[in-house]
Amino acid sequence: MAQQNNYEWNLPATPHRRFIDWGLIAAGFVSSFWICWLSMGSSRRSLIWSVVLCFYFLFYRRITQVIYWSYNTFRFLQHQSPTGQRSDESNTSPQTFPIFHILIASYQAGQSIGPVLRALANQNYPADRYHTWVITEHSEQLKKENQVNTLVRRTLEAASDPTHAQAFSPFFWRCISNKSMPIETWVKEITSGKLRSLLNAPNISVVVLEDLLFRLTCIPDKATFSSSRILDLLQLTNAEIAAIDGVLQRISNGVDSIVADFTRILGSENIYNRSDLVTQLIAHEVRKRKLRKIGRRLCQRFYLSSIPLEIPGREAIEREARLALASTQAVTQQLIAELPKANIRHLDPYKRGPKPGALNAAYRIIKKEGFLDDSRQVYFIIIDSDSLLPANALRVVAREVSQRRDVPEILQMVSIPTANFFSGNWYSKFVSFADAIGAVGKWARSTRRQLKPDLHAGSGVVVPASLAQFVDVKTGWPWDETTLTEDARLIIGQFGMMNEVKNKTRAAPIYLLEAVPEDDSFLRTYTSFWNQRRRWTLGGYDEFFYILHSPPWLRHSRYSHSSATWEAHLQTSAKEQITSRMRQFHRLILWVWDHFVWGIGGLIALTHWWLISVLVGSPGRAIGWLGLLAVLLAPLVFLLVPGRQLYWFIPGGLSVRRMCFLYILSFGGIWLYCLPVVATQLVCVLGLRARIVEWRPTQKPRYQVGTPLDIREI
Repeated sequence: MAQQNNYEWNLPATPHRRFIDWGLIAAGFVSSFWICWLSMGSSRRSLIWSVVLCFYFLFYRRITQVIYWSYNTFRFLQHQSPTGQRSDESNTSPQTFPIFHILIASYQAGQSIGPVLRALANQNYPADRYHTWVITEHSEQLKKENQVNTLVRRTLEAASDPTHAQAFSPFFWRCISNKSMPIETWVKEITSGKLRSLLNAPNISVVVLEDLLFRLTCIPDKATFSSSRILDLLQLTNAEIAAIDGVLQRISNGVDSIVADFTRILGSENIYNRSDLVTQLIAHEVRKRKLRKIGRRLCQRFYLSSIPLEIPGREAIEREARLALASTQAVTQQLIAELPKANIRHLDPYKRGPKPGALNAAYRIIKKEGFLDDSRQVYFIIIDSDSLLPANALRVVAREVSQRRDVPEILQMVSIPTANFFSGNWYSKFVSFADAIGAVGKWARSTRRQLKPDLHAGSGVVVPASLAQFVDVKTGWPWDETTLTEDARLIIGQFGMMNEVKNKTRAAPIYLLEAVPEDDSFLRTYTSFWNQRRRWTLGGYDEFFYILHSPPWLRHSRYSHSSATWEAHLQTSAKEQITSRMRQFHRLILWVWDHFVWGIGGLIALTHWWLISVLVGSPGRAIGWLGLLAVLLAPLVFLLVPGRQLYWFIPGGLSVRRMCFLYILSFGGIWLYCLPVVATQLVCVLGLRARIVEWRPTQKPRYQVGTPLDIREI
């Protein structure tokens, strides 16, 4: 069975397969010209449309490849159980296991880092053979402290001024209505107590509704408790009680389904707190108009203007402010205390820079503490602060690196961005699905067929320590801090150019779940998505010039098995130099074609059919209907072929209703999806790259009900 799986996973690009590929391309080109000549005759218009059809043939050929390889990859991964057997240390020597250093560069990730570290603590791997390094930025903690102090000061100032206190009433509510208050007491405070004075504040109805639903959902003993009894005390109508009971049932069923899915996918039950999942589903429910009306009527029913505004004490204000503005540092330290056997180290450098600087800071400490004195069996695993590893991830990677080829390779796990599909807004869901199908399919084809070094995501990358040491000796650091993204530079620009430009990345047959940008509103979500894609595109743009000017010591490096190190061999023959230059040129062509197809080429595919029709005339009814059919069927095929396999990796599932929603959304959402990449590419082509080089963090998903006060601008 193992041999069969290896065969399914690795399908090298043999000469026979390459011949078939080129034969299909030639047949497509001939068919495009023949159709145009047959329907339009020999004319200038038919020649132009022949070229247009050739472009669409190439474009849809790549789409077909993406569909097949994403489908095949998901199908294979479904058979990989995340609950592998734990090592029997009495029979197996720990020295046979590779040592992994898991590097997590974290910034403003206090609301997403928790599940990541819990997943790492549950790895089925010898605890002394892997180390987790969380690298934060000290300025974040300083900024959070300043924000907390500012929020406390402004809140206390508003409390002494009734004209400004109304704006802070939702925050006052959070301070007074803490989660430890019993629900009976909470209802009494609303109907006849101190919370009654806050029911007239702006947006307070949403906060009250979230609070009510959370308390009803988290009641310890539901068998002896009736939500209708509490709702009767709030004087709700039978229709309102039925609506809330329906919401509670959907939330309960949804949480059960999501917990079961995460347990199945990750192989561990305690990755997420159940209350965190509940709050996310509540936030979705209260966006509905019907529930918002219930909340407004509830507030209007019990508000009494004669009651003076209730102001919380300073201690309660500080407690809520620190909860709402929890820094990555505070959350990491708390988890280290909760997970003492997880071997987590926290580094908090100041002015470390973007992600490459964080990784270099961890590398220097690891080197200083002697972990790299013998690097033969040492590997770095780079994941993001929203990436969830299944319990058997390190075991699978250990098996793969033990079967390495002539040189230690860079491996990548299959990064599937569905971790927050259940909680994301409509655009986050679209990005999650599009990235999971498109990026995985494109990357899987390249790495599983061993075509070239390719990059899927910066998370889940396995880097041999010997490679990082070699780059460090030559450049002064293993990860280049002059670029916004270290991922492409290390994988394509450095590793890909080594060994006479022969190195290729390899896929590890294991997945990890990632999140996509998510925020309270579409505008904030899209801004975060734009910043993410701009950063990736700029990093890829840098790679073109780095590949073009890669130094000789890099191109002619070789791996020495005797010393287990990389070495530069500058004394090479003319034949070797010519061969490496030809491979370098081939990599450049592939780079340009890939960036064109998945950027400007994608936007052209959406627009220039109509543009050509206006300029030179319609291609004819038959070709026009064929083009329309291709446009309508492409997203449907994505949904029905790889989408059905992707369903297995989506916590909360992918219902028929959601699939129909994604299909309808694809016709407009794809424009927004392509726009940041195309805009960045055009800016770079125009020579204006320096004007947009600025690192901005991607908004991580939040696992709590939205803060009732916009404190991010404080």
